[in-house]
Amino acid sequence: MENQEQGKQSFSKHLTQSEVKDRIIFFSYTDVAPFFEFQEGRLFFMDVTDSLGKAWTFIGTFYANPEVGKYVSIKWPQFSSEKGLKANDEVIFTERPRREGEAPWKKFNVVIKRKIRLFGQDIWGELKKAVKPAESSHSNTLSCSYKFFFALTNLSHGIAPTSMQNVFSHAGNGSAMENQQECRQRFSKRLTQIELENRMILFSYTVVANFFEFQADHLLFMNATDSVGKEWIFVGKFHASDNVGNYVSISLPWFAVEKGLKVNDEIIFTEITQGNRPWKNFKVVIKRKIRLFGQDIWGELMV
Repeated sequence: MENQEQGKQSFSKHLTQSEVKDRIIFFSYTDVAPFFEFQEGRLFFMDVTDSLGKAWTFIGTFYANPEVGKYVSIKWPQFSSEKGLKANDEVIFTERPRREGEAPWKKFNVVIKRKIRLFGQDIWGELKKAVKPAESSHSNTLSCSYKFFFALTNLSHGIAPTSMQNVFSHAGNGSAMENQQECRQRFSKRLTQIELENRMILFSYTVVANFFEFQADHLLFMNATDSVGKEWIFVGKFHASDNVGNYVSISLPWFAVEKGLKVNDEIIFTEITQGNRPWKNFKVVIKRKIRLFGQDIWGELMV
């Protein structure tokens, strides 16, 4: 039972390894007593609808055992195989009213939830996709209807011109540049291997022109507040290059180490007006992409 309020509408449990192996699920009769009248040895049927709207019929049996008391078994071989069920998956049955013309036995919606360990947090997601025969069970899709907030978490000299061009090609690819209005308030890019190795980030001046006045070889200072409220001061520098044009480098050595930055992380700077310092003030957010159950999911690093 998930809580007292739902106790009479639903029942649930976490699958054991033996249940997964035998493609069956067991409940103590006390867990299902509000839904079924106990009759030892009798079979019963359950009409079930999964999260995709597919209908199933499960067959259950009542048992009485001197050692464990009364219990119920529910067989679902095809359902178990198609969903790619695993030990510790949570199975939740929620009763629904019987519709006109339906069979006389009980009607339920069934939801499968799976726990993953991600960036130091346990995250439960609803499995929404059936496993195809050629796929492994890892390709199930984790429902992304909720937002993930993952609790993780030398300037430019010596970089070859061709490498610099590759670096700049990553600028502005993230969600921060989705529309013209946002472009005037923030700028973003995804980190390259070169930037990560040098613990710095490079922007073409055209990307940041709304925020800084270009002055070749001059330094600039940025006051930045991260997602957990910690303040940083970044030092940048304006550069003019015959090969790539005007650009800005921003050094962030301690920030890169503390946040554990990786290649392809998206760095988003959003200008804020608060603060009394004479230089620009920004909110800095890091987003990281993971491949999870066949989907790309971007989560904000919160370390």
